[in-house]
Amino acid sequence: MTDANLDTEHSRVTTNHRTIRQWVEKNDGSPAVEKPGGKGITIPRILFPGDSTDENSPDSASSESDKSPVSWRRWFDAFESGDFAFAYQERTADGDAGRFYKLVDRTTAREHA
Repeated sequence: MTDANLDTEHSRVTTNHRTIRQWVEKNDGSPAVEKPGGKGITIPRILFPGDSTDENSPDSASSESDKSPVSWRRWFDAFESGDFAFAYQERTADGDAGRFYKLVDRTTAREHA
């Protein structure tokens, strides 16, 4: 699992709810879901203050108006039902705090672990 925005030396992949919530809150984020589209699938997202779009999400074309803040319980329900893993950056290559995340297929994440 390699991504140009995800420095593999400083990144992690997890499905642990506590780890995800701590990382999001440490980075001043909050749970949200993308409003279901034509497929009716609810996609978990993270909202960061001051972002007009969530450029850290897998779909940076969606705007905040397409996202609804939700409880952590609802966020994790969507996370589990989508069988996602949470890939995140603890810090950048320069040593700064990282705010990049990506939801990835859980099976693929296990294969590349």
